[in-house]
Amino acid sequence: MVAVFEIITEHEEAGGWLYDFQSVTEESGKLQKHQMHLSWVDYNHWSATGSDNPQKVAEAVLGFLLSRLAISELPDRFDASLARRRFGDADEKIPKMIGQ
Repeated sequence: MVAVFEIITEHEEAGGWLYDFQSVTEESGKLQKHQMHLSWVDYNHWSATGSDNPQKVAEAVLGFLLSRLAISELPDRFDASLARRRFGDADEKIPKMIGQ
């Protein structure tokens, strides 16, 4: 199941950023809206140099998650650390996906 996503807004907040994004699954064509929090800790872990645009890190996390999960499996609001909690290879794969 392939999902296409778009980050709509980025808000800086205490401890990181909040991203509003929407996604459409190709099979159903249904638009779903979600929020993902990216903490400074996770940003610094996945962006080793700290020079990557935070939105690029968020896009890599979303791309990684949606390559493993159906959009319907994501909560309406979740933390980016979901990737590392659910998948053991997230810390290896996400840095490679930044900027692709």
